[in-house]
Amino acid sequence: MLNEVKQPLVSFIMPCYNVSKYVERAIESIFKQTYKNIELVCVDDGSTDETAEVIEKYLKKYNITLIRQHNQGVVEARRCAIENANGKYIALVDADDYISDDALNKSINYIKNYSVDAVLWEFISTDGVNEKELLTYKKESRISGLVALKETVGNWKITGIGLFNKNIYLDAYRQYDKKKLISFNADEYITRIFFSLAKYVYKAKIKYYYYNNPQSASKKFKIEWLASFKTDDAVKELLITNKIYDDEVKILLLDQFCSNLIKMRKSILDEKNDITKKEKIVVLKSCKLEINTRSFASYIFWFVRSSRSIKNKINFLVTLVYFLGKKV
Repeated sequence: MLNEVKQPLVSFIMPCYNVSKYVERAIESIFKQTYKNIELVCVDDGSTDETAEVIEKYLKKYNITLIRQHNQGVVEARRCAIENANGKYIALVDADDYISDDALNKSINYIKNYSVDAVLWEFISTDGVNEKELLTYKKESRISGLVALKETVGNWKITGIGLFNKNIYLDAYRQYDKKKLISFNADEYITRIFFSLAKYVYKAKIKYYYYNNPQSASKKFKIEWLASFKTDDAVKELLITNKIYDDEVKILLLDQFCSNLIKMRKSILDEKNDITKKEKIVVLKSCKLEINTRSFASYIFWFVRSSRSIKNKINFLVTLVYFLGKKV
């Protein structure tokens, strides 16, 4: 471990919303870290359960700051926590998740030894009993920030969780503010901005445990999913600005568009009881508009160049016909 005197303060950032059942475990996992120079900044984002009361029980036991605010969503809750953090580095941990005991100690050593702006952890799903590897690395490696940015396009090949340079993360928020993007997955876009600003990041075999709640309402249809199209457009602009918008990422973005569109069609057909007539009209209009903003040539390019299976490509064509054929 690094000499105690030279240990930089690390601020754990934890947005909290109705997580009274899980937040104790998350807090304990943080303060079980073998690296000890830490603080935890919790932002209770308008919880209607006893989340804040549970956290308050730990205020005297651990170095915790609790901030309570009206519900503003995870992006603003995280921003509030970061702005109130005292550490040079921040670690992003959700209130129903937890990390391995040596996560921070290893991460700080990677930052020291490899001069990186972030250490990215592996993503493990758990229901409390069983574990499933969602995103892991074959080997540890240092990559440039722009390579990391490219690896977020399409299916993420790296995670957006780990230890980050706080000042660069705040710069990412400032760029996000200029974009004025309102989206349910704006946090992913902010992470991508961070990568565009970072010189190097490190992919580490450090485990972050994501608690998979099978009863989660997030698995049901939400009209907010439509905002993913705007996020992808913003990502495309970011790639172009950083001069890494090549044929490879163009195909991956089209792959993502394909997946989003199929998801919308599937939701309309499979989740009739969860979608109102008004929501269905909004989805149909929005998807038809998104389809028409892309050229016919781009669809031919995708069909010829994408590595997607023939079955998936046919499914996408069926989806195009479905949306274009609907009258609204």
